[in-house]
Amino acid sequence: MQMASRTSNAPAAAAAAAAAAAAAAARVCRALGHPERLRLVALLAHAEVGVGALQRALGLRQANTSRHLAVLRGAEVVAARRDGGRVYYRLGSPADPGAAAVLRAVIRAVAASARI
Repeated sequence: MQMASRTSNAPAAAAAAAAAAAAAAARVCRALGHPERLRLVALLAHAEVGVGALQRALGLRQANTSRHLAVLRGAEVVAARRDGGRVYYRLGSPADPGAAAVLRAVIRAVAASARI
């Protein structure tokens, strides 16, 4: 009887894992769903960059740049490093393998496009 209950829970566990993976990938997609955030990813695809340099490169106000970076950080698309009073960003690595694959695919597409 014990074995049957484990077997019957396997589809539910697989479905829950698939739902969690889909949710993680969707978070990355939502975070990348704004043109300015895609431009940030394109800039960060080459190197770690300070907030001020990102702001100047995009021509955005500091508040807008920070808001976009916060959205990307929340989805693990970017990671931050503080050095004294300055903050530097680099591309992140989402913990979920599916979300990480989505991010890698977007980075490849952005890097291949000269329009962004």
